[in-house]
Amino acid sequence: MWETPNLMELSPLAQSTTWSTSAKFGFRFFCLYFLLYLFPFPLNSIPLFEAVSNLFQQFWDAIIPWIGNTILGIEGTIGTVFNGSGDRTYDYILVFAMFMFALLGSLLWSVLDRKRINYIKLNHWLWVYVRYALAISLMGYGFAKVFKTQFPSPHFFRLLGTYGDSSPMGLAWTFMGYSKAYNYFTGTAELLAGLMLFRRTTSLGAIISIMVLVNIVMMNFCFDIPVKLYSTHLLLMGIYVLSPDFKRIWNFFNNQPVVPKDESYPVWSGNWKWFRIAIKTLFIGYILYSSIDSGIERTKQWGDNAPNPPLYGLYEVDQFVLNGDTLPPLTTDTTRWQRLLVQWSGRTHIQHMDNKFKHYNLESDTVAQTMTIYSRQDTLNKHQFDYQLDPGKSLLMNGIWASDTLEVQFKVRGKEDFLLVNRGFNWINERPYNR
Repeated sequence: MWETPNLMELSPLAQSTTWSTSAKFGFRFFCLYFLLYLFPFPLNSIPLFEAVSNLFQQFWDAIIPWIGNTILGIEGTIGTVFNGSGDRTYDYILVFAMFMFALLGSLLWSVLDRKRINYIKLNHWLWVYVRYALAISLMGYGFAKVFKTQFPSPHFFRLLGTYGDSSPMGLAWTFMGYSKAYNYFTGTAELLAGLMLFRRTTSLGAIISIMVLVNIVMMNFCFDIPVKLYSTHLLLMGIYVLSPDFKRIWNFFNNQPVVPKDESYPVWSGNWKWFRIAIKTLFIGYILYSSIDSGIERTKQWGDNAPNPPLYGLYEVDQFVLNGDTLPPLTTDTTRWQRLLVQWSGRTHIQHMDNKFKHYNLESDTVAQTMTIYSRQDTLNKHQFDYQLDPGKSLLMNGIWASDTLEVQFKVRGKEDFLLVNRGFNWINERPYNR
């Protein structure tokens, strides 16, 4: 039989503490803002509640373009389809809308609840909500690094490109993707945010999370990575989670007495305590299981261990024969090929002598040893080739390109041919090897 839940058991001192008007208003604002920003968490982590998440997203998708066009005077169409960027015009308007809703809501709340002396109880539950949301978000990024799906190893395009032609974000992705060990290190640091899921280790988890997030925020701003808004919000959440310990931390570093943490906040008692533990265990267990399972699946699909498509590789032109004439490798010749690249399934990329790439669809039959190349814009005009592949050494293809006969001899190049890959780790460096 359940005991009566004593959810709001506070010390007499806490019950009588009077907050200032500004403190109460500030809490109301941040409470509403965090709830607007984080909702529908944790429902969006549970498949059964996908409909709620979709409805909430549809609400924002309906009003954000109107707010942007009508209230903020932004001209043109404001896209609502997520494309990987968290710093779209849509996202900035969304933050503005949430700010205004929270501001207006806190003004109304202040009028309706003006006799309230403090929000200690509600602040505790908001604190729990934010720390869970922050911990699970950072753990998601941590798993993406541990399974190395966020930053894959540099592909052929990166290895062929120059630093000067790469974007700041591309440079950062290459830097992170190069080292598995550094991915594991940063991923483990983010996974330690999971310490915030447990009350006794929340402070340690918050400190680690803030240190991790300061680096992430700086990287996003300095390398123009479009997660600036989201990472900044996560950092603010980390500061909020640690805020109950500010005075104790200050005292510690100033050689002043550090009193034990005040535990006089709402708790679950009796059998309700075990009910809470059971629900928490199931929720955390589900998050861990789904994160690990999806990490394994993503690794198989597009991680470093994903299976390569047929004809995967980088092929450098050795001889290019067009209509019986062998074309010399002149950089002024826009007809002659320089390289053929097969990186992803169903796609191929041809680099011409001017270093420009043209992108095509690719269909291959490894049994008949035939390939079909055609433009994505013109799927009716297909170029048929026979090929002979000597794995790791050479590729010979011949057929018809438009109305021309074409025979191309390639030599195979691997990632290990690039200095970035083959340099490796060295304990001893007699001199700096900086190229």
